[in-house]
Amino acid sequence: MAKVCPQCQKVVKDLPAHLKRMHPATSKAKNEPKPPSENELEKELETLELPEQPGAETKGTLYQCVDCSAQFRGKQGTCPKCGTTLDWGGIDG
Repeated sequence: MAKVCPQCQKVVKDLPAHLKRMHPATSKAKNEPKPPSENELEKELETLELPEQPGAETKGTLYQCVDCSAQFRGKQGTCPKCGTTLDWGGIDG
């Protein structure tokens, strides 16, 4: 039974052989796991525990990122979760 190739829309008798021969990059991709979706990545980030950064305070004021609401201690240059540059001007503590 003939099938239509999803890559080039040609009608072929042996689709797996055609894909390997004519579209090797896509036939290899079928065996590889698909990359995670953006939602899956966001969920993983929420459960990820970040290691302590050198020089970060372990006690003291708890700060919150204005962009992603991540909480952290110590005045850092960027948010440890989303990477937003943090502006500490006018904040005491």
